[in-house]
This record gives sequence, C-alpha cells and structure tokens, in this order.
Amino acid sequence: MSHGGYGTVSAALGAGLPLFLLPMGADQPYNTERCITAGAALGVIPDQPPGPPTSEPPPFTAPDPQVIRDGTRRLLDEPAFRDAARAIAAEIAALPPADHAAMRLEQAMLPHQAARLHGSGAAVSA
Repeated sequence: MSHGGYGTVSAALGAGLPLFLLPMGADQPYNTERCITAGAALGVIPDQPPGPPTSEPPPFTAPDPQVIRDGTRRLLDEPAFRDAARAIAAEIAALPPADHAAMRLEQAMLPHQAARLHGSGAAVSA
C-alpha cells in the first residue's frame, strides 16, 4: 500500500509489483488513475475529475478499512494485477538507460561546437 507518489509507483512497477494506492495530493491521484487504468493497481481515488495534477490538494477522506482489506486480498489473489505489473516492468526494462539522453544531447551539439571552435561563423541556436 502506498500514497501513489511518482517515486514509489515507478519503483514498484519497475520491480513488477502491483500496487494498492491511497492518494492524498499532488500527483498521487493522477498516478493512481493511470495505474488503475493499466490494470496494475487498485486504489481509492478522491472525488475529483481525473486529469493532470493541480496545485490544490484534493480533499482527503480516510478510506474504509474493509476497502483496504478487500483490495489487498484481490491484489494477492488475482493474477491479472501481477501480470499487468510485470508487463509494465518489461516495458521499463526495455527503455534505454538514463545516460542515453545525455549521450544523444552531446551528439546533437557536436556539430554546433565544432562550428564555434573553427570560427565558421555559422549561427548556433540554443
């Protein structure tokens, strides 16, 4: 069980683990909605329209303990949640490593840097 913040959700899904989410604010309701839609989570969504995070936290109402108990049992008993979480983990594992973006940016800048070093006078856009 988690509040559904980006770091917690990313770590769990990267490890192929399904989630039971109780969002409280910030990006958590949005993350929860996306995880539920992907089939990798159950959760208690606050009464608010789905969409990107807003600056205002949603009202928090403590969930019914029975909802948490029943949801946790479903996560443990129904393989569809594990299957969805494992599929997302496989997608995450197939992504290039984080340093790939830095390498690509450096490659894109090489021609501009060479032009500046050799005094070609070519315009360099930032």
